[in-house]
Amino acid sequence: MAQDILQFILFGAALVALAIPLGAYMARVFAGEAGFLRWLERPIFAAAGIRPEQGQHWSAYALALVAFNLAGFALLFLILRFSTCCRGTHSGSPGSAATSPSTRRSASSPTPTGRAMAARPP
Repeated sequence: MAQDILQFILFGAALVALAIPLGAYMARVFAGEAGFLRWLERPIFAAAGIRPEQGQHWSAYALALVAFNLAGFALLFLILRFSTCCRGTHSGSPGSAATSPSTRRSASSPTPTGRAMAARPP
């Protein structure tokens, strides 16, 4: 409990300490005066055909937003699709048929007492 409170206080202090310098830096970046990644932005903008001095129309922004979200959705779908196909394929893994509590016993499988159990209708 005390460790949680200490962590909360330290995080709050870090936020307060960084608010003014980070805010001043962001104001300079948005005004076009500063940017420590400008050396990286220029070749990317040139390759993409982007002119930073020219504004973007709302319809181009909306199209870019929808395209970015669709690409992210497709990537997430592929990650989830291919990550679930390989889970639980060997015996003994969590969720496999060998250890799953939802598997039914066959008519000839022994009970804990050693006697065979008759199959019950579902």
